[in-house]
Amino acid sequence: MRRPYPVTVGVDGSVFRFHPHVKRLMHNKIGELVDKGIEVSQ
Repeated sequence: MRRPYPVTVGVDGSVFRFHPHVKRLMHNKIGELVDKGIEVSQ
């Protein structure tokens, strides 16, 4: 996914707050989906 502009991913607050691993799972999966060299911030 090579875009000339930033992409934002939104997550329901309760899922992010109460699921014990959602932050790590999402960060890992997004890292798999984007091209190498693309910056992924948390």
